[in-house]
Amino acid sequence: MTRTFTGWHMATITISFFAIIIGVNLVLAVLANSSWTGLVVANSYVASQTFNRDAAEARLQQAAGWQLKLTVKRDFAQMSVLDRDNQPLTGLDLRAILQRPTDEAGDQNLKLQDRGAGVYLAQAPIGRGVWIADITVEGSDRKPVRFVQRIFVE
Repeated sequence: MTRTFTGWHMATITISFFAIIIGVNLVLAVLANSSWTGLVVANSYVASQTFNRDAAEARLQQAAGWQLKLTVKRDFAQMSVLDRDNQPLTGLDLRAILQRPTDEAGDQNLKLQDRGAGVYLAQAPIGRGVWIADITVEGSDRKPVRFVQRIFVE
């Protein structure tokens, strides 16, 4: 014996379909909202006002010819700083901010110590995954040098 497909069957299928879609969307919206604020800059208008100045400073940094090489492992961050003639630069003050691209919870502030021969080192536990390293170099005869690099720690 075959049962007939009625309007109640169609209504049940339709309501179930939309209930599942709405439920999944709500779960994803709650997870997205709780995992990252979406804040890139506090005030985009103010950030846009300093863009040209920041770009000019970046061009001056490139003209200086400093060679900066960053190495990050699970237990340390190391930076090598050489001038345009491959001579090590010592006596500088290096500060690093390691931040996750999508989460502010794991940000770390590091002070790299001068180990001689242009090598600066900070020992700290650094988690696996993708990081953005924002390093400021001060103590030279020019304005502070800023170095930003996306890295992956295994």
